[in-house]
Amino acid sequence: MGRVLSIVTTFLKIEDSSSWYGDVYLTLYGQLSKPAAMATDAPRPTSQRPNSPHLTVYRWSWPMAASIAHRASGVLLVGFVPFYLWLLHAMVGSQAGYDYSYLVLHSAFGRLLLWLVGSALIYHFCNGIRFLLLDAGVGEQRETMIAVARWPIYATGAGALLLAIALL
Repeated sequence: MGRVLSIVTTFLKIEDSSSWYGDVYLTLYGQLSKPAAMATDAPRPTSQRPNSPHLTVYRWSWPMAASIAHRASGVLLVGFVPFYLWLLHAMVGSQAGYDYSYLVLHSAFGRLLLWLVGSALIYHFCNGIRFLLLDAGVGEQRETMIAVARWPIYATGAGALLLAIALL
């Protein structure tokens, strides 16, 4: 153990090899154990804060709503994949399968589903661009972030309207 410790401390250029461990020591067998001085099982102080904050704790804002809607649109798009694969399989299988999938897509349910998925795709695309810009450091100021969080919603509204007209 001493040899491993000296190699690690030399490699990491640590002056005091006894203090860099923190609260966990690594033994030769790869097991983690606490030092005897830290093995107390004293109760932790409790606070009035929730253990895991949830949506009712936070004040809603445009960026928060945009982030939640981005996740919801992603789930909708992933959930549509089995239906899409079924449609592809039916279309290439036989003429009867093609006719049936054509009827499904041109029914009221099929058009509604295509509109929902198309709107989710437009939103996910526009909001993904917003996230890429934020990752690049563009618009990190609070006012800019709130203003930019609105444009995917407006773009989706316009795109959903155009998509509805196209599907009618």
